[in-house]
Amino acid sequence: DNGSGNRLLDLRAQCLAWEPIWKNEGTVESQLTSALRGSDLSPAWKMLLLSEGSVTRHLEILTGSKVRIECLEMETVDDLSGSPFVIPEVLAIPRPLIQRQVFLYTEGATQPCVYAMSWWNLNKANQFLTDVSSPIWVNLSNNKIELYREIKALYRGNSDQLEMHMHDSGPFWGRHYSFWHKGELLTVIFEAFSNGLDVFLKD
Repeated sequence: DNGSGNRLLDLRAQCLAWEPIWKNEGTVESQLTSALRGSDLSPAWKMLLLSEGSVTRHLEILTGSKVRIECLEMETVDDLSGSPFVIPEVLAIPRPLIQRQVFLYTEGATQPCVYAMSWWNLNKANQFLTDVSSPIWVNLSNNKIELYREIKALYRGNSDQLEMHMHDSGPFWGRHYSFWHKGELLTVIFEAFSNGLDVFLKD
């Protein structure tokens, strides 16, 4: 309905309005360390945010449970070039463009632990996301797709919509990264993480 659609718009806009605390622009390691100074992040949190591995796989290992998804949206979107809330790399994906929004849940959980957005070329989405009810990592693994993942930015921000869905208080950690396949940009993904993951990730 219109109410849930508006909440999705608010959720997306609030997260995409976050200012990055670090961008991958050939930044030296000391500058990344500086960006995270004072955060008291555990090594496991740093691994989750900065690793180029699958977030789904990391969550399954850390929590000892399967991860399921709730697909909130997967639809074609209009030209985003004039939008104030767009990740620059998304503009490099050939049109038509698919936008997908999902929540990730650990087994038995009623609140999501991750909110994720991804953007795909329509034909690539049809080719690589053969099971839309499964996480991206599962789709790509099942199809034996070799990828290069590049972490592009880290975020720290607030969202009343995330607080409502995750039953948790902000600010929240976020990141966005790109997947490349055979030298071509395949998808851009943004993820925001529940602070409730502290149960599994704290020292």
